[in-house]
Amino acid sequence: MKRIYLSIVLIFAATFSFAQSIEDALFDLEGVKFTKVTDHKYECFVKQFIDHKNPEKGTFYQRLELTHVGFEAPNVMNWQYLTLEQATANLHRINQLFKKIYSGKWVSTGISKGGQTTIFYRYFYPNDVDVSFPYVAPLNLDFEEKRIYTFLDTIGTKECRDKIFHVQKTLLENREEVLGKLKWFSKASNYTFEYLGGLEAAFEFAVLEYSFSFWQWGSSCDDLPTGDTLDNYIQSFIDMVGLSFYDDKTMKMFEPHYYQASAQMGYYGFETKKFGDLIKTLPEDPHSSFAPKGIEIKFNNDVPKAASKWLEKNGNNFIYINGANDTWSATRVIPTKKVNALYFNMAGKHHGNARIKNLTDAQKAELKATLETWLGVEVDMETL
Repeated sequence: MKRIYLSIVLIFAATFSFAQSIEDALFDLEGVKFTKVTDHKYECFVKQFIDHKNPEKGTFYQRLELTHVGFEAPNVMNWQYLTLEQATANLHRINQLFKKIYSGKWVSTGISKGGQTTIFYRYFYPNDVDVSFPYVAPLNLDFEEKRIYTFLDTIGTKECRDKIFHVQKTLLENREEVLGKLKWFSKASNYTFEYLGGLEAAFEFAVLEYSFSFWQWGSSCDDLPTGDTLDNYIQSFIDMVGLSFYDDKTMKMFEPHYYQASAQMGYYGFETKKFGDLIKTLPEDPHSSFAPKGIEIKFNNDVPKAASKWLEKNGNNFIYINGANDTWSATRVIPTKKVNALYFNMAGKHHGNARIKNLTDAQKAELKATLETWLGVEVDMETL
């Protein structure tokens, strides 16, 4: 969820021979420039309006990668980027352009932030695609999603949760020594933390993040330090969260994402009461959206709430894949029998491995049969 990439990847997958030159077809698309990268891959730039509601504000070119193998089979769209209304309008324009040369079924898919976009895209443009396939996608309904706190307080065993807290508390109790070593570690890594207000703020955020990341990425309770040297606690801290995520370069790169989380999509915060006075730099119950400074942002969750209600009655032909151990599964789309959809909340899986290849054989069979019914084509599970 934390790693966001501002580009689109379109995969047009088929097993048919070329009915016409893809390059001739691309030449005929209005507002599209392209460069051939390999035999089947093209780098494309699609002309988009800065504001689809006010075209007079100008245009920009949005980059996408096109992998072409044929014209007639289902088409797959992968993306991860910025806003809701505008970004989905961009996708809609791309969809309408490429439907001129691809007449088959369409599937939209994405992972994490891309999975969220998959949901919102279908909400705004329900007829663009035939199947939506969000992986490990949260649907946050509030600026501070408190379902995250419930998840962290109940996931796993109490023994494991206590060990996680022990690591966090040990790091905070040995603040001066830990910060002294992290200072040199940051210097050697060329990290700076002006965006957050300094190393100490970054350190406290990272300590609070430790439990979230532990479950998000499927770490093992057996690997947690208990009574080891302080260096082992620091190493665990670096391995689990680290400081690179809070470095100014990274913060600046993800600033658009944080703006979107702060304005519409919501995110999560941290409960600090159990740490007492060990949190010295951050405000009480800090938030992790890291909104850009100097910009007035008013959070409005109308779209996520409306999308959630729409999914309950209209979210047909969705396939949701989540990991039950993933912290982000706390805000996943909840199953309902009112729509024709599949929901896989995979036991023991996390943000990085809740994927088709790790479904049980029975689940794979169900997914294959469902996709073939919805798309009207034979599905190759090895390709998926």
